[in-house]
Amino acid sequence: MRLLRVISLTIAILAGFVLFTAGVRQLILGQGSSSLFELGAAVVVLLFGIGQILDIAASRRRLTVLLEAAQRFEKGSDYVHLPEHTDGVGQLARHYNRLADRVREANLGLTREQILDQAMARESPNGLVVLDRRGLIRRCNPALLKIIPPRMEPVGNSPDKAFPLPELAEVLEEVNRTRTPSERSVSFGRRELLIRGIPLADGAGSLGVVLDLTSVRQAERARRDFAANVSHELRTPITTIMGYSESLIEEADELPEHVRPMVKAIDRNARRLHALLEDVLAISKLEARTRDLPLEREALAPLVAEVVDRFSPRAAERDQRIRVEVAPTLEALLNPEGLIHALGNLVDNALKYSPPGAQVWLRARPVGDRVELEVQDEGPGIAAEHQDRIFERFYRIDEGRARTVGGTGLGLALVKHLCRVSQAQVRVQSDGEKGSCFVLSLPVGEGSVAALGPGAVAPPPAAT
Repeated sequence: MRLLRVISLTIAILAGFVLFTAGVRQLILGQGSSSLFELGAAVVVLLFGIGQILDIAASRRRLTVLLEAAQRFEKGSDYVHLPEHTDGVGQLARHYNRLADRVREANLGLTREQILDQAMARESPNGLVVLDRRGLIRRCNPALLKIIPPRMEPVGNSPDKAFPLPELAEVLEEVNRTRTPSERSVSFGRRELLIRGIPLADGAGSLGVVLDLTSVRQAERARRDFAANVSHELRTPITTIMGYSESLIEEADELPEHVRPMVKAIDRNARRLHALLEDVLAISKLEARTRDLPLEREALAPLVAEVVDRFSPRAAERDQRIRVEVAPTLEALLNPEGLIHALGNLVDNALKYSPPGAQVWLRARPVGDRVELEVQDEGPGIAAEHQDRIFERFYRIDEGRARTVGGTGLGLALVKHLCRVSQAQVRVQSDGEKGSCFVLSLPVGEGSVAALGPGAVAPPPAAT
């Protein structure tokens, strides 16, 4: 189009020049008034061509200005607002101005976000470090340098060289390799640290977060020590009260009629308080552990049978039955004392909350590389909004029902702590209307799970 315009303008100028020359020649020779018309037409054509040339030159200058402005803007220079005309170049300038305004607004927003992100990283009390895909440090914040004083300039070096904490490098290396989050608790001098590694979303590195939990751990230890000390000091007077109440109950016939209910209430509440103290001490001991409980590969059937024998008399008092489906050869990696304690708490709850004449089922089956031990009751069920909280200390779904059935409010919390220190897991399944199933998931360890295949059920070793 530009070439055609140049050709047409050239032809118009040449034509105008020819007509102008012919008109002047005829005017000199005196060949009529038509020469004046031809001369005027020639002047018009010539002026039009010259005007078009000037317009092309002006448009070219404006295009040059537009190009230079775009190049400067591309390199990051200040934005220059271009004049907007009605022609094609003016429309192009108008679109450029709008685009530049949008880019500038986006850059301003991005700059504000970057400033905010930098401020958050700089002022964060947690240590932050970013690694690239090669495992080299790209950036770290002042908190990290304060928590873990570096050996050298961290940026550009690997974490194992820059920081005297091998666990930091191990966690970040694992994250870079597996592209999955990882965390580890470590001690560094007098500090208690939690290291978390997170893969970056762009797949080109990882983010490490170092939390200083020293004050939190100290507060937890102080709380545990206080609870343990108070519970230990209360043991003796509670035991004394229980002893005297038992003696009085044995001689109840010699007591006045109105005193006998009081003695029974004293004995009942003293036993409940004693059970509460025992649970508090047990949880405090588990929380104070720095290592997991020692685990052994054991058969489940004998341990389940021991729990059943312990609770069968209580079940018989309410005409309840405990049914067992556990293969004799089924084994798992467990702590025998811890499993008996945890399973006993679950069976105790199942009997308490199931109505008279109900059945409580104990089942075990291999699931993948674990063994699941289930305790199924016929109680009122647990609504979905309570299922995530029932393992908290002293959490009650129904305070009135809890007072009726008794208990310390720590049974399920103790089960959760026992699972935490024995590589086990616990969860609950319930439709919220009737019945609940508590599942203990135990590691299998090395070797075969059982002689029976998954899903097979052996004859029960016990049924009462």
